[in-house]
Amino acid sequence: MQPPVPAQRLKSMRAAYGAWSATTTGLTVLAFPLDRHLAGPLGGRLAVRYGPRRLAALGAAFPVDGA
Repeated sequence: MQPPVPAQRLKSMRAAYGAWSATTTGLTVLAFPLDRHLAGPLGGRLAVRYGPRRLAALGAAFPVDGA
């Protein structure tokens, strides 16, 4: 099953959380890739220091994306 297209996600978010303005909705959606952008360098440093295999195992042990 494929995830819904972004427009459908925005509609479901607006239905769940109330009618937000377009600016508020856009800033909220912007936060999702922004955390990955900021965590990327940290993950790279940890992979170099502890090894990618350990880091991948830790990531598999503690999923935080809610899926």
